[in-house]
Amino acid sequence: DPGQAGHVLQRASIEQTLLQGARPCLLLPYTGADGGPARRALVAWDDSREAARALADALPLLRRAEQVQVLSWRESPLDEPLGARLSALQQWLSWQGVSAEVLEEPGGSLPVAEALLSRAADLDAGLIVMGAYGHARWTERVLGGATRGMLDAMTVPVLMSH
Repeated sequence: DPGQAGHVLQRASIEQTLLQGARPCLLLPYTGADGGPARRALVAWDDSREAARALADALPLLRRAEQVQVLSWRESPLDEPLGARLSALQQWLSWQGVSAEVLEEPGGSLPVAEALLSRAADLDAGLIVMGAYGHARWTERVLGGATRGMLDAMTVPVLMSH
């Protein structure tokens, strides 16, 4: 709970587990989500090694979901669209037994964590899957980053891998 004393130390402990652990972490929000099987899942995709690992780690959960949506944002209108790579990702998921809708959206004014949580609410997702700390650690500390934003504000269970 970000409002509780000791939150910063608890978050630092979770961050170290994410960075040093050899396995994915399923994080539950302090608001009391049960962490049971999710009917709908949202996958944050940025074409990074961390996102690919999180996706592979989540396959057993994604196979059980009724609906999976993979969402990618372009940070800048000048960034090259991932269209062909997203189509390949969708095909790979299909081969793994996961039927997924794949979407690419232009970056907006919201930070990534807020945009993800907003989309998860729209989808009524019971699980978010994302890579953790895909950027240099100092960049995350200075700019905040999606991982830290999600750790501070998650409203549904989040599976993260580094």
